Amino acid sequence: MGKSYQHLLWEEISREKVQDCKIFDYYKAKRVSPSGYHSDITLLDSPNSVTVISIVENDEGEECFLMVRQFRHGTSEVTLEFPAGLVDAGEEPKVAALREFAEETGYFSDSIVELGHVCPNPAYLNNFNYTFLIKKPEYRGLEKFDSGEFLELVKYPVKDFDRLVGEGEFANGMMMISYLFYLKWLRGASK
Repeated sequence: MGKSYQHLLWEEISREKVQDCKIFDYYKAKRVSPSGYHSDITLLDSPNSVTVISIVENDEGEECFLMVRQFRHGTSEVTLEFPAGLVDAGEEPKVAALREFAEETGYFSDSIVELGHVCPNPAYLNNFNYTFLIKKPEYRGLEKFDSGEFLELVKYPVKDFDRLVGEGEFANGMMMISYLFYLKWLRGASK
C-alpha cells in the first residue's frame, strides 16, 4: 500500500466471546482510539462466503444467469440470488464455490475464475465474500441441499438482468456487488 495508517489504528484491550450463533460468533471487545477514547465494540466473527455467477442457455437459446430462488429468514421474503454459501473451515474459497454451485444447481465445471472479494460490512464483520465466475457448466443433477435449504433453480435472461437489480426479489446487496464484479470482469475481458 505504501502509506502507513498506524495513526488510525485502535488498540484492543480485551475481547470476550458472548455467544456462538451457529453461522457467526458474537464478541464484545474493548478498544482504545488513538486519541485515548475507550469504547465497547460489538464484533461478529463469521466464516467467509462465496457467490457464484454462471451463464447457461435456456430452452429458447437465450443466455441466462443460473440463479436460485429461496426464502430468507432475515427479511421473511423470497429472494432471487446467484448460488452462494459459506466456506467450510480449512476450505479454500474456490473449492467452496465449486461445491456450493454443484450442491445448489446440479451443474459442474472445472473452469472457474475469481472475480473479486469484499468484506460485507467491516464495521462489525470480519469475513469476506468471494465472487467467482464458473464457465461452461454442465448439468449432471445430483443437487444436494442442506437440511434447511429449499431452493428453486431459475434461468434468468442476461439481457433482462439490469432492470432487475435492486428491485423486488433481487434486493440482496451481496448479489449486486457480485454482479458489479462480473460487469467489471466483462469490461476487462473485452479489451
